[in-house]
Amino acid sequence: MVFAVWGAYLLSTMLYVLPSGLPQPSAALLAVLSGLFLLGYELRAERLARCYFLLAGFLVWCLTVSTVQFLATGNLAYLKAPLFYSYDAIAFVVVTQIASRSDDGLFATATRASLLAMLLVQNLLILHSDHQTSLEVGAKLKNFGEREIGSFNNPNQLAHWALLAPSIYMVIPGRRGLLCDAAVLGLAGWLLVASASRAGLLGGAIMLALWLTDLVRRGDARLWLGAVAAASLCGGLVFWNGPNLSFDASGNQRLAVIVQRIDEREEKADNTLAGRGYTAILTNVGYLAFGSGEGDFEGIDLGTTNDGFHPGEFHSTFGNVLLSYGVVGLALLLALLAEVVRLGGIGPGLWLLPAFVFGTGHMGLRFTLLWALLACIATAPELGAASRPGSAPAPA
Repeated sequence: MVFAVWGAYLLSTMLYVLPSGLPQPSAALLAVLSGLFLLGYELRAERLARCYFLLAGFLVWCLTVSTVQFLATGNLAYLKAPLFYSYDAIAFVVVTQIASRSDDGLFATATRASLLAMLLVQNLLILHSDHQTSLEVGAKLKNFGEREIGSFNNPNQLAHWALLAPSIYMVIPGRRGLLCDAAVLGLAGWLLVASASRAGLLGGAIMLALWLTDLVRRGDARLWLGAVAAASLCGGLVFWNGPNLSFDASGNQRLAVIVQRIDEREEKADNTLAGRGYTAILTNVGYLAFGSGEGDFEGIDLGTTNDGFHPGEFHSTFGNVLLSYGVVGLALLLALLAEVVRLGGIGPGLWLLPAFVFGTGHMGLRFTLLWALLACIATAPELGAASRPGSAPAPA
């Protein structure tokens, strides 16, 4: 029952039926999953104790900074971010506990099946439904109008999700079929193309490099076959003449959108360091000790007029944490990430790179699927033991 709900939760992470920033259907399934865990399991934290301690420290520090800023300004927006992180922390704890108890491989099976299914469903949504594609979205990037794509509210959400889903798939230990790997990467690759996200495409390139490197490390002679299969699937989807896309004689419009986005030379406000929020670190050094709080970047001096553009958020994962919660907050987060990698190993830990490269231009820490990836990395040794016949996972 628990693993069925876990699989359903993964599928629901792609459903955005309410505006961004509001609870989505996946929140209800996480609540059900948490309830099943509380009713059927006792918390076991021997191996994960330090991880939980650092996570609690990060949450307490975020709440402290946010509460101080709220009391000083009366702005309730400062209390919103800690709620997101608390929700993500619950997801991390529940997934680590469930994964570390899967001594029969059910967690790995349910996870991989759900990830492959949701990548396929998302591809079908974009290719066959009336939802927008990168063509319509690309035409609206300048005015930030309606930007829905597939089941997501905007292309950046799609790109981040399309990086995290395959990363989780690859982190789960055990035997995987080469064609299944190629299918996951090919489907995710097309979603990244459809998102027209430069950060997403760069993360996708890193993801492919990690997979090919792993094949080389294992001495898999079918390296070329896997690469050709993944590239063929992604390329076939790119060139496929779908019902909602018309092609003119001058060439492939999908590719034209991607090339335009990658080679975009127009000086757009949000393409600058100030537009992403980075100059705020230099112009607000006083916040680096304690933090400015997260939720009201409109009141922070960016140090430049930037043609009148002022971001409502610091579009960077680690940069946002540094400015919002200071050196202490960033140190706690980095310590937590280091502990996760120590528990899971360098190999699984490298699969954080695609998401963190994406995070150089976007705030991705509140994306719950990232915390699911962290949980799968932290419990990779237990999952690996469960995948070997005749062995059992170490105590969690």
